[in-house]
Amino acid sequence: MVHAIVPPLVHALEPTVLVTQHGCDGHAHDPLAHFGLSVEAQAVAMGTMRELAGSVCEERWLALGGGGYSITDVVPRSWTALLGVVAGQEVDLSVDTPPGWRARLEEVVGEYPLTMGDAGGDWPWWRSWETGYDPDSPTDQAVMATREAVFAHHGLDPWFD
Repeated sequence: MVHAIVPPLVHALEPTVLVTQHGCDGHAHDPLAHFGLSVEAQAVAMGTMRELAGSVCEERWLALGGGGYSITDVVPRSWTALLGVVAGQEVDLSVDTPPGWRARLEEVVGEYPLTMGDAGGDWPWWRSWETGYDPDSPTDQAVMATREAVFAHHGLDPWFD
């Protein structure tokens, strides 16, 4: 959804600074929202925001954390990915989580994530909006409804941009 809505709006509005909020609520393991995202999907969205800040805002970007209620499984891994993206040093999400952190989580909560990312899980896969609109997809329907509601206020055509 991010790629189908945010980049066209940022390019149309041409802000001087991009302020983004990178909550973890959208992760599949978040106990509140369960939107089905992986750390990898979150990192792709984070990278897109960095690219937009570079191309539109002369790299002026304020990336904020926030949200997320899986404070041992999701938040540390997602925000580590965010810090890597912000610093221009992307984190290899396929590597094992640090042993010291694992030991502490094992002691405190009895479990820990094996890797920094979620690869290998049964995750929905991101696809580019440019591949086309699928009228039978609930996700595409939500994206199009958002584009139709928002884009008209900014002189953008949700069908042909």
